[in-house]
Amino acid sequence: MLVTGDLALLHDTNGWLTVPRLRGHLTIILINNRGGGIFEMLPVANFDPPFEEFFATPQSVDWNHLCAAYGVNYERVVNWAQLKACLSFLPKTGVRVLEVRSDRKAAHQWRQDLCRSVKLRLADL
Repeated sequence: MLVTGDLALLHDTNGWLTVPRLRGHLTIILINNRGGGIFEMLPVANFDPPFEEFFATPQSVDWNHLCAAYGVNYERVVNWAQLKACLSFLPKTGVRVLEVRSDRKAAHQWRQDLCRSVKLRLADL
């Protein structure tokens, strides 16, 4: 299994040309936040431009179509129960992508709020 973001996977999709020679199986959990969410943590995120175009680099790939072009199985996951069901079994062969869509800005804010909350709780100890 592989958990990865959309930009990282886009960088490596030509590796799927080797899928016909793959022995075994690979399930990819794709966190699609339409760009480089990890870069939201950098100080440059406060400067737009150039942040959005040159760091976040938003994309609008149709993952279903891209996967089909390479013969990779695709499924869009819309809730936790579906993800659990998809992961309850692993196929024996091939590659499949389970796309989980996320809001990049909201996820960054959630991580910041969570970190603040943990720091406050640690300070109370």
